[in-house]
Amino acid sequence: MRPLIPNGLSYCIVLLAMMPSWMQPVPLPVPMSLALGFVLPDLLLARS
Repeated sequence: MRPLIPNGLSYCIVLLAMMPSWMQPVPLPVPMSLALGFVLPDLLLARS
């Protein structure tokens, strides 16, 4: 099973979700829990 999004993009989404709003270069309109819910299955099930 192939991941839906690349690992690099997944890590960037999680990193953006963890940043405070004043520090984000691009506003991310979703909370961290929602961002993790979208990308965590891909990160956990990805093969090296």
